[in-house]
Amino acid sequence: RINYDANGENGALLLEPSRTNTAPISELFDQAYSTYYNFNLSPVVTANYGTSPEGLMNSSRLDTTAANSGWYTDGQSVSSGATYTCSIFAKLVSGSESNVVRFGFSLNGDKLSRYDLSDGTINLADPNTTSSIEDYGNGWYRLIQTITTTSSGTLREVLYSYNDAGDYEIYGLQVEAGSYPSSYVPTYGSAVTRSADSCYANDVSYAIGQTEGT
Repeated sequence: RINYDANGENGALLLEPSRTNTAPISELFDQAYSTYYNFNLSPVVTANYGTSPEGLMNSSRLDTTAANSGWYTDGQSVSSGATYTCSIFAKLVSGSESNVVRFGFSLNGDKLSRYDLSDGTINLADPNTTSSIEDYGNGWYRLIQTITTTSSGTLREVLYSYNDAGDYEIYGLQVEAGSYPSSYVPTYGSAVTRSADSCYANDVSYAIGQTEGT
């Protein structure tokens, strides 16, 4: 696979270890799938609303009704001392009352960070986690949070509006064991594992112009 930067330039081989997206439904956030997504304060979810970072009309619109309106997942059982990373792509819809979305893990209490979708900054990071945000162009950002569990329990992912009603596009929830997010693995009803990447050159002198060195 070839990976490009946000400007579509500087292509490089994308070589990753095997990862599993344990979120069984990564794109279909509408009410028909509320067996996995539980809704808080009745947000309005519209499937296939806009163009996602994938370039297809498969993002969802999450129009929240108040502060803390949004969704949380059923989650998964975890033990203490494990490291997980969750991520989601999000974009601000024009006219949204709130620019900020709260996203992250819940384990024996919410550990959510606040992400400002108007300028791609972290408004406030939860001190029990590591949080970051990546610019994917065209108003899209990937929101990322990593946690190392200090107790066993049910690890959930949560996305709420902050301080007021908010209107957002969302796409591509991913939950994976590891200390950083890997490239997106879509799921449509069950967890999906991506095999590890590898590469080799049949003719080293042709590929890199020399026969020794690194």
